[in-house]
Amino acid sequence: MQAAQNNISPKVPLASLHPTLRHRLRAETRASHDQLDLLMGEGKWNCLAFRRRFFLTHAIGFATFGTLFRAAGAEWYDHWSTLALDYLGRDLDDLGLGPLNALVHPLPPSRALDPDGLAPDGLAYVMIGSRLGAALLRQHIKAQDAAPSHYLHLFPDGDMWSDLARRLSMAPAYGMAADRIVTSAETGFALFINAHHTAVNVLPH
Repeated sequence: MQAAQNNISPKVPLASLHPTLRHRLRAETRASHDQLDLLMGEGKWNCLAFRRRFFLTHAIGFATFGTLFRAAGAEWYDHWSTLALDYLGRDLDDLGLGPLNALVHPLPPSRALDPDGLAPDGLAYVMIGSRLGAALLRQHIKAQDAAPSHYLHLFPDGDMWSDLARRLSMAPAYGMAADRIVTSAETGFALFINAHHTAVNVLPH
């Protein structure tokens, strides 16, 4: 069958094809995901500088995501990012970093996306994934004499992840709509990576 009949670009090698969009997202964002994990680090929770950087990175990231979700009319994702910001603000206050609005300003998308071309599910793949990561971190430090956190105890919305995973698992892996979602997810990872660098630069050393 011809590539055109399958709505697959002839430039896509057959060996690289993924059965679903969820598989493709996992594969094509792996390098960005690994880079972000490396930057955030593990096992340093009782270090004050680490916690400050962790919370400020997430606050900058969620503020930027919220701006993009509002522009795209994605109300539920916008609501969730706003809720996360509230909890992150409490953690930043506890760490003596002052009011959230004095610290956090949304970053422009590092791989510029026109809001009209934004695929909210692509950004949500990163946002909800970060919340799942927070849940794992909470379990990791549970047995330690670890510093408390409001944000880590904001449980991820399991239904939201299940709904997103189901849509991505049912969606075609290729085509214009799929490409927009993958590009948006890559942008989401880039935003969080940039947020980390910004946090490092603005925090006291």
